[in-house]
Amino acid sequence: MSENESYKIIGAELSPFSVKVRSYFRFKAIPHQWIPRSLEVQAEYADLFKVPIIPLVVSPEGQGMQDSTPVIERLEEKFPDPAIHPDDTVL
Repeated sequence: MSENESYKIIGAELSPFSVKVRSYFRFKAIPHQWIPRSLEVQAEYADLFKVPIIPLVVSPEGQGMQDSTPVIERLEEKFPDPAIHPDDTVL
């Protein structure tokens, strides 16, 4: 995947939700760019966010996604291996 085909995660090191999403991308080996939220990326961020929270995940197609758990669940459908949920519901 080239840089244009990778996901972007606009977040902050001090945001546990940003770090959660970045950890998921690393675990799944999903190509991505970590972009610290700053004034330099504010225009792109403002064009894509629904609410002013981080992280903002931008798909290679340019679609913005927010809220860490729904982002992960949505990506889990696209990248099922390795699974993050155990097969045994008790676990």
